[in-house]
Amino acid sequence: MDLSRRNFAETLRRLPLFTDLAESELAVIAEGMTRQSYDRGAVIFEEGDVCHELMVVEQGTVKILKSSLDGRRQLINIERRGAR
Repeated sequence: MDLSRRNFAETLRRLPLFTDLAESELAVIAEGMTRQSYDRGAVIFEEGDVCHELMVVEQGTVKILKSSLDGRRQLINIERRGAR
């Protein structure tokens, strides 16, 4: 397994969902992973968007916001490294 895939497997290992998997099972999942980077303040997706993948916070933080019709936003949660 190359270094990037090994890093993915180590990131997955920190998630409760994946703690019981064998190294070989993590390696299979890591093979299908890709890394995305976003600028600070970027919108990753909005309410109503279809999400077809599991997203894991590897570094930094992600704010989960709820927007109202009048434009106000409410902070729901902050996800940090290792969150899914």
